[in-house]
Amino acid sequence: MYKLKRKIIIALVICLISALPITEICSGGLIRTVFKDVVSDVIGALTTKTTETSAKTDTAFLDGLTEATVTYVVDGDTFYADVAGTRTKIRLIGVDTPESVATEEYLAKSGKQNTAEGKSASDYSKQLLPAGTKVWLETDACETDDYGRLLCYVWLDSDTMVQDLLLLDGYAQTMTVPPNVKYSKRFLDEQKAARESNEGFWNGFFDS
Repeated sequence: MYKLKRKIIIALVICLISALPITEICSGGLIRTVFKDVVSDVIGALTTKTTETSAKTDTAFLDGLTEATVTYVVDGDTFYADVAGTRTKIRLIGVDTPESVATEEYLAKSGKQNTAEGKSASDYSKQLLPAGTKVWLETDACETDDYGRLLCYVWLDSDTMVQDLLLLDGYAQTMTVPPNVKYSKRFLDEQKAARESNEGFWNGFFDS
């Protein structure tokens, strides 16, 4: 509705200017200046209103989440953050990166290995989440895993999650574990896009 009103107002201003005789526009410097000011004021007001509305929407979304400050990245999909004064270990929901610092016990149990790709994924997450970075945490149906880690969707702003970037740049694969499935389709679409364009580890490592 607001966008429609904006278009109507701009159209009316243009029509008013178009309706003036050419001689009036050319010889009446004052008239020309007045209409330039009107157009500028109208467009400026509309732009400001749009920006304010967008900012309020962004703030409202983030205000509903838990604010945290990154303290240390463990690997590609795990990091520590200060959450309301408590040092908390956080595991990203919905994605899985190659291992880089897993214990021998975990590797034996999971059948995985620490790899160079895991180190690259870890370095990438460290670039996204340097110490001191402010993030917003969103939980799902199940808030912790068997290791006591807080399971979260980690937002960098109102549009982008850390998960989005890891998937789109090919540093992670989707890992859907019910009941935490809120953004599973979004993640699958991002993985598909990365795979089709051979991003990151989709150059052969993930398919091996």
